[in-house]
Amino acid sequence: MKITARFPRKGPGFARPLSHVAIPRDEEIQARDTGKVCCMAFELEPQEPLGPGIRRVLMEEMRDAAGRLEHASEIDWTEAVHEARKSIKKSRAALRLARPSIGSLYGRANSELRDIGRSVSEVRDAQVLVSTVDQLRNTFPEHAGAESFDRVKRALDERGGSVIRRAREEQLPLQAAERMRRVTALVARGPWGEHGWEFIDARLRREYRRGRSSFEDALDDPSGETVHAWRKRVKDHWYHLRLLRQAWPPVLKRTAKMAHSLSDLLGDEHDLVVLQATLEEEADGRWTPDDARFLSELATRRRVDLLAEAVPLGRRLFAEKPGRFASRLRRYWEAARDEAAGLGDGGLAAAVGI
Repeated sequence: MKITARFPRKGPGFARPLSHVAIPRDEEIQARDTGKVCCMAFELEPQEPLGPGIRRVLMEEMRDAAGRLEHASEIDWTEAVHEARKSIKKSRAALRLARPSIGSLYGRANSELRDIGRSVSEVRDAQVLVSTVDQLRNTFPEHAGAESFDRVKRALDERGGSVIRRAREEQLPLQAAERMRRVTALVARGPWGEHGWEFIDARLRREYRRGRSSFEDALDDPSGETVHAWRKRVKDHWYHLRLLRQAWPPVLKRTAKMAHSLSDLLGDEHDLVVLQATLEEEADGRWTPDDARFLSELATRRRVDLLAEAVPLGRRLFAEKPGRFASRLRRYWEAARDEAAGLGDGGLAAAVGI
């Protein structure tokens, strides 16, 4: 179902298949018995060259994803898949920053990570549908007693159980873990030379520009498809801010928190879109047309509220022109780098005899 409301317009080579890639011993995944691999924070350090820094972050996230997928059957199944998918998304966002500098590696690694995430997405999506029904019920307590909620949730629970059983039988997480090991080896050998800000500058501008553009599209046509496209760009922006937050932690951590909040709002909106599509397409007698119509109408009301809350955040996050945004972060980064090197006072202390 499409939302027709309008918002005010103000403010803004690898040619060989991966199955033939050998995994170097020093790059193999060392998953812990629990599958919960400990990683450093998802951030770059001003004192490290950006090429090796992004490589380090990628290795941490991709190892974490592989470990969780490998041990999914030993721990909370859906939680393990969820955490692995988050690491995959963070890895793809980090790769995007380096895209102009790593050549053909980007296309191969990005497509592999995308396909790995999709291979296990149905497990997580089935659980999200059930929780979305619960959230919708909690949002409208005056309708909480409606039997439509119970019928739809019961059917979605059964469907989710079937999805998980099939994934266990086909060992989908284990297959995904093996693919993660191989793409990790591929990325580890990429061109990650000693580079400064120029390693990410062009792509940071472009990614921010994409975020602004997708925001404009969502304002023009706040349908499920355009809002979802904006959500993906917002999530990338959040991850990029997290990567660079050590440039000026008090400022960028707060901005990243705002981006996270916006990503959550748009994620909730997308979950409702998926629920509406499921209600319309997959009834098969498991719920009535009246059930579908009732929940879909509530979902539309909730989507409007979520978007009304999201738009002001979007205007603030994407208020700058891309060049100004990237230049500002570059100046923050260079100041943090100089401070880490003991040059934070720019020589002023020595000049006044301190």
